[in-house]
Amino acid sequence: MKAVRMIWGLLGDPQPEGAAARLLEQHEAPCKVCGTIQPVTAPAGKALGANFTDRSLYADPDSDRVCDCCLWACSGRGLHTIRMWSVAAAPGVSLPPSQEKAAAWIGQHEGITLTSRHDTTPILRLLLDPPDSPWAVSIAVSGQKHVMPYTGLNDGPTGMIRMETSDIPYRKENFTAVYQTALQLRRAGAGPDMIQDGQPPRFEDISQASRWQRLDQDITPYKGSPILDLALWTITKPIIDKGETS
Repeated sequence: MKAVRMIWGLLGDPQPEGAAARLLEQHEAPCKVCGTIQPVTAPAGKALGANFTDRSLYADPDSDRVCDCCLWACSGRGLHTIRMWSVAAAPGVSLPPSQEKAAAWIGQHEGITLTSRHDTTPILRLLLDPPDSPWAVSIAVSGQKHVMPYTGLNDGPTGMIRMETSDIPYRKENFTAVYQTALQLRRAGAGPDMIQDGQPPRFEDISQASRWQRLDQDITPYKGSPILDLALWTITKPIIDKGETS
């Protein structure tokens, strides 16, 4: 199940704008993108456009309609599109406010944060302590790809994280272990590429070298894996400088 309609609802059911919005009508049909039957839809070909590139991700490729929710999620320009933002969403959970520029576009809403790599703490909060209820994390790396519409809906300590074009299998225990080891390596002076390649930083004494070796051995099974990519994305300079694990 995809999280797109949950996220859309948390944001107040925003509507698409421009020419595509004028194609919406009371026409009940399965949505090509999310696969659910919805009362308000638009012709998918016209609404999404001939250059839409996510055809392999359609939940119902045989449908020729797209719902208002998914049309909104796949449209917009500049900072006024969900494509530009990473999302932490969990109904009933208190999350930090959305970033200022996101809030200027879509407002502030309970249970959801729109953020970016400038502040990954809302994402980390859910990954390190997911609720025993529906939640979702969608990570936009480039701002050029539609990510949120294809994000999985999780429930509890296991699920799927959508990061750019990848679906990353998630287990709380697994992510926490990888994240904490990667964070210690970053605080030891290693950049993300050095961690992936097993390349040590410059050491001042033998104790630092021994500690690096232990941490590198712990992270070795995950080198090149999506879960390590996810952990490294969340670790920013403010988090490294905090001296805490989260």
